[in-house]
Amino acid sequence: MAILPILILLIGTLLISLFRNRPERILWPITSGTSLLTWVVSLLLVTNIPDEISLSVWKPTALFASRLELQLDAVGWFFIYGTSTLLVSVAFTQAAQSGTTTPFFRAFMLSYPAIAMIAMLSGNLLTVAMSWALVDILTLVFLLRIQKDRKSTPLLFIRIAIDGGGILLVLMAALLNGAEGGTSSLSTPMASSTAAIFLVLAALLRLGLLPPHISIRPMMILDRSLGTLLRLLPPVTALSVLARMLNVGVPMETLLWLRLAGGLGVIVGGLRWAFHMDRDAARPYLVLGVSGLGVLVAGLTQEIGGAPITAAGGVLLLSGAVLFLTQVFAPTHRVWLGLAAVFLAGMPGTPTGVISSALAAGVLDNASVVVTILGVIGLILLATGGLRHIFLPPTSWPTGESLVRVVYGLGLMLPILVGIGLGIRMPGSVSLQASIVFIISLIVSIITILLLRRFPQDRVHRWGRVLAWLDPNPIYRILWQLGQVLMNLFRVIGELLEGEGAMLWMMVILLIVILAQGRLIG
Repeated sequence: MAILPILILLIGTLLISLFRNRPERILWPITSGTSLLTWVVSLLLVTNIPDEISLSVWKPTALFASRLELQLDAVGWFFIYGTSTLLVSVAFTQAAQSGTTTPFFRAFMLSYPAIAMIAMLSGNLLTVAMSWALVDILTLVFLLRIQKDRKSTPLLFIRIAIDGGGILLVLMAALLNGAEGGTSSLSTPMASSTAAIFLVLAALLRLGLLPPHISIRPMMILDRSLGTLLRLLPPVTALSVLARMLNVGVPMETLLWLRLAGGLGVIVGGLRWAFHMDRDAARPYLVLGVSGLGVLVAGLTQEIGGAPITAAGGVLLLSGAVLFLTQVFAPTHRVWLGLAAVFLAGMPGTPTGVISSALAAGVLDNASVVVTILGVIGLILLATGGLRHIFLPPTSWPTGESLVRVVYGLGLMLPILVGIGLGIRMPGSVSLQASIVFIISLIVSIITILLLRRFPQDRVHRWGRVLAWLDPNPIYRILWQLGQVLMNLFRVIGELLEGEGAMLWMMVILLIVILAQGRLIG
């Protein structure tokens, strides 16, 4: 049963390929119908927890002592249901976008979440490594196909290389854990503390937290639909693995890495998201800030487990969908933007209510004061950036069809309703302590918004340019250029040592050696 949503999406991809020459009025119902059916099936899967599927057995077993497994537990269901909600929102709001969507884009829109769901349901480290690799390959192929700006290519390959490093860390973690007598399953604690640290670092690499965020340059063609999927799904696949790992227990050594990476994410991502002038360019920093907040709170104590990580993933999928997809065509659309921003402030009864409760518990239990204060600051910064979206300028409808307008509103409303439903299901999301943290965060965020609107826009823009120094991308560009210089140097050396030139150089080297020996003997 756990594989049903994935199969439905792959069948929908096949249908799009078969009907690729048909008009838009046929392709859009196929995309929307497939997304809606996936959402319904994902919702019904809650009655089938737990469930496990073994896909194959690797041979020789000496090379891979495990099999590909998909595991449907509470964490896995939470993420695939959130992903299916995001997909429905993308499909419904796409009808109100100007221009047409190609069949290739529609096929990718269905196949990409299917591969991401495999990663979210991975039951062991081998499945994690292979599903992450599939997500990376699909992302790379798609972006290279639609790439028009060659200046973005270095950043793209650097990000893919770092994600590949995370896959290598997963494989190393599996080897180290196996050497200590452990298993590759994510449902059992790791026998090796070094392997646990490697797996945590692998997830942090994919989240862009260590090293700090590396962005894929925004592309206008992807701003509203596929850009949302490409931004949100890869980090969520990493959060799902990290949440499962923390739920079964991790060594104390990993908490320091979580606090360090989470703190970087909250500072860099939160500040850039709260004060960025360009809405589209600020999107990566929402991902960085929310991921950093979840990781930071999970690093408070071992007893917290993976609940803050799960909550961060839910906020990315649901609030991120509304904040990324919404264009203000009507006043009611500002309401959905406001509710999505309130989610980011730690509202009780939502996934971030779990984070608010954990921060309040950290104060009462005398946990790390610095980490707790930084977590509250993270909520304030995220809510500030979200509330600024309420004041986006209005846009005229690209079409006069009433059905498109109704479907567009449903696409924005669904993530909010699902977020409330999922939040109520999460233990600890509704409490007095969470309400206090939420009220403080929301009041400070509103005051910050009012102050920003009273200041001259030139000064606010100046602050945004100052905060732009928190972007490490210039350092990565320099490293990319140094790498290209080294590659050119190796190529020149290789050309010199090729063919007849190689013989000449060998003779020169031999003559130098003979002369040197003669001088030494003399």
